[in-house]
Amino acid sequence: MASDATPIIEYTNEVVYVNDYELAVIRDGQLAIRSREDVVQTPYIQRLELELDSIEKGGYEHFMLKEIFEQPRSILDSMRGRLELGAAISTWPASGPTSRSL
Repeated sequence: MASDATPIIEYTNEVVYVNDYELAVIRDGQLAIRSREDVVQTPYIQRLELELDSIEKGGYEHFMLKEIFEQPRSILDSMRGRLELGAAISTWPASGPTSRSL
């Protein structure tokens, strides 16, 4: 399991992406995907077109380390355009957090 295909490209070229509100269960070498309502979903196996040589680890020994050290920048990038620090205002899509939950 990985949050992105790039860390596992050296091991496989096929992945299954789990959608929002789905749960993947791997038991006895079998994959089962279920919805929030416990309905079995058919996994779509996607073939990756990535080449290991074209993916950079940014100087880190492992992709996971790269992801960990990129988190602060990723958080800032995801909030860019949504926060107005001087006015203490946040703008989020309807599905995002409310000001009360922040």
